[in-house]
Amino acid sequence: VSFCGAIEMNGFIDIKCDIIRGGMAKYLTPMGPTPLHVNPIFEIGPLEPHYSEWLVFEGISVDEQGKQHFLDA
Repeated sequence: VSFCGAIEMNGFIDIKCDIIRGGMAKYLTPMGPTPLHVNPIFEIGPLEPHYSEWLVFEGISVDEQGKQHFLDA
């Protein structure tokens, strides 16, 4: 039995986007039967990631007899 089957945590993400009028027709080549079948283009932001906070994961793993394994948590 392992108690670390999934990791659940809260968080947030801040996303900014700009809508370009006629952008699909101007920048994307159709790849299928209609003009809506295109490959999207994503441009990353100019900032490097800032690692100012750290995540620590800690847990235990216990078998059916109650013996604890992986004591390096």
